[in-house]
Amino acid sequence: MNDNISFPINDKKRPVIAGRSHAFWASGFLLVMALLLGGGGSRTALFEMLVQLAAIPALVIGLGNMRSAENWPTFRGLVILLGAAAVLVIAQLIPLPPALWQTLPGRELLAEASGLLYESQPWRPWSIDPEMTLQSGLSLVVPLGIVLAAMHLDVQERRLLLMLVLIMVIVNLGASFLQAISGGNSFYLYQTSHKGLPIGLFANRNHMAQLLLIAIFVAAELFATRRSGNSNPGQIMLLSAVVLVLAFAILATNSRTVTALLLPALIFVAYTLLPARFRKKALWIIGGIAAAIAALIAAMLSTGRFQAINTLVERFSQNEDHRFEFWPDAWNAMWQYMPFGSGLGTFDTAFRANETLAIVGTHYVNNAHNEYLEIGIEAGIFGLAITAGLVFWAVRRAFQLFRSSQNKGTSGMAGYAIAALAFIALHSLTDYPLRSLSIMAVASLLLSIIAASGRRKRPESRHQAVHAADHPVAAEQG
Repeated sequence: MNDNISFPINDKKRPVIAGRSHAFWASGFLLVMALLLGGGGSRTALFEMLVQLAAIPALVIGLGNMRSAENWPTFRGLVILLGAAAVLVIAQLIPLPPALWQTLPGRELLAEASGLLYESQPWRPWSIDPEMTLQSGLSLVVPLGIVLAAMHLDVQERRLLLMLVLIMVIVNLGASFLQAISGGNSFYLYQTSHKGLPIGLFANRNHMAQLLLIAIFVAAELFATRRSGNSNPGQIMLLSAVVLVLAFAILATNSRTVTALLLPALIFVAYTLLPARFRKKALWIIGGIAAAIAALIAAMLSTGRFQAINTLVERFSQNEDHRFEFWPDAWNAMWQYMPFGSGLGTFDTAFRANETLAIVGTHYVNNAHNEYLEIGIEAGIFGLAITAGLVFWAVRRAFQLFRSSQNKGTSGMAGYAIAALAFIALHSLTDYPLRSLSIMAVASLLLSIIAASGRRKRPESRHQAVHAADHPVAAEQG
C-alpha cells in the first residue's frame, strides 16, 4: 500500500486521534511544548526547563521495551549517536585531578587563575564552565525523547505529528500577525534585538524563518501527496496557497540565509509534485513560476508599501557581515581547545579569550553563527565525529530508501524529511538553528521519520491487530 497518501482529518469508522498510543501523546505533548516555549534560546532558563520536563514522559515511554520495538533495527544507529552525545556531556562534567585537567589544551589561563585563588589546584571537570555544559547538555533530552518515543509510532501517528507541527506553525504565524498589526511594539514572548519583525514565538528571526521553511516541506507531504502518480488539483491549489503564505512570511522575517534557501526549496517541492510526464519540461515550468513570483515581488517593491521586503533587500545590499569578522577568532579558539573542546555551551567563555580587539564593538557575539564551528570549539574532535556520524547515517539511510524497490511506495514522507534536514544543515553554515529547542524537536521528528520509513508492521503488531479492520492504513509502518 502506498504510504504517500492524502492526510485524513477523520475516518468513517472512528476519529483519527482515537486509540493512539501513549508514545504518540507523549511525543505530541513534547512537540507542542517545544514549539510554544523552546524558541527563546539558552537565556530563557525557565522555559527551557519546562520543555525539558515535558520530555520526561516521552523518554520513559520510549525507553520501555526499547530493544523490542519493531523499528529498533533502523533506529539503532540514530539512538547510539544521540547516546554518544549524552555520554560526551557526562564525560565533560566528571571532575579530574589537577595533573590531568591542566594538561588539556586551552587551560593555561584557567590554571593561572586557580593558582591565584587556591593554595593548591582543585579538581576540575573537562568543561571550562560546567554549569553551562550541564544546562546545554540537558537539552539533549528533547531529541532523545522524540526519537525514542517515535520508535513506537505507526505511520499514521507520525503523519499526525507532522500535522501538529503545521498547527504550531499557524500559531506562530498568528503571533507574527499580532506583532505586525501592533507596529512591531507588542506581543513578543522574549526580549529580543529583532523586535519590530514578525518572529512569532521566537527570539531570533532566523529560527522563525527556518521553521517556516520546514513547514513548506511538511505541507507538501500532508496536502499534495500523490497516489498512483496522479496529483489532486484541489490539494495542489491548497498547497500553493499555504506555500505562498509561508514564503511571504519568510521574506518578512528579513532572514537573508533562509531567503536565499527559499527558492531552491520551492524548486525542489515543485519538481517532486510534477507528474512524471511533465518532468522533462520541469525546468521550463518551474522557471515560469519563478519568473512570475519574481515579477510579483518586484511589483510589490515598486509600490514602496512593503517595508519588510524593502528592509530585506537593503540587508542583502549591505557589504558588511560581522560573521566574517569574528569567524577567524572562532576558528583560532577551536584549534586552541582541540582535540577535547572547551565543553558544551561554553562558546562565550572560550571565544572571549580569543577575541581580538579589532572586532570588539557594539555587537555581542553570543554564538559562532556556524553550528559546525561551534561544535568544534565546544566538543572538539568527538563532537565533530558525532556530527559526521549523524550526517553519514542520514545520507546512508536516504540512499537505502531510494534504492530499495521494497520502499518505493514509502519514500514520500522520508523524502521531504530528508530535504528539510538538508536545508537545516545548510542554514547551520551561517547560523545556529539547532540551538533552538523548537527546531531541535522538529529536526528530531524528521530524523525519526527517516529511520522508521520503509518498515512494515508484522501481522501481530499492536495497531494492526486492534484496528486493521477499521483503519487499514495503520497496518503499514512506512
